[in-house]
Amino acid sequence: QLLAIVLIAVLTGWRRGQILNLQKSSSIQRLKVKLIKSKGARARFVPVASVVWSLLSDLAEKTDDFLFTNPKSGKRLMDFGRTWETACQKAGIEGLFVLPICDGRSRSRC
Repeated sequence: QLLAIVLIAVLTGWRRGQILNLQKSSSIQRLKVKLIKSKGARARFVPVASVVWSLLSDLAEKTDDFLFTNPKSGKRLMDFGRTWETACQKAGIEGLFVLPICDGRSRSRC
């Protein structure tokens, strides 16, 4: 799931909450995605590139509700800070805790 989150963030510029709140039931339409949580804005449909739409459609086929879920609990994924840190360590990247979609004030806010 981390790869998908990072790809969506890089390709769209969406915030963490916008990505983690994506739902199968109401979020995905042909080449448009409904962003539920947007800083100070109402929910809205935004166009997406076909590669992003394909990625989201594939994720939607594997879930009943939220596209990103905790593998242990099956509930909506709330953050991915620990997963990001582990990925950085496995890649041999030290001290890189801030991802553009993370809150740079604290590494625990991914």
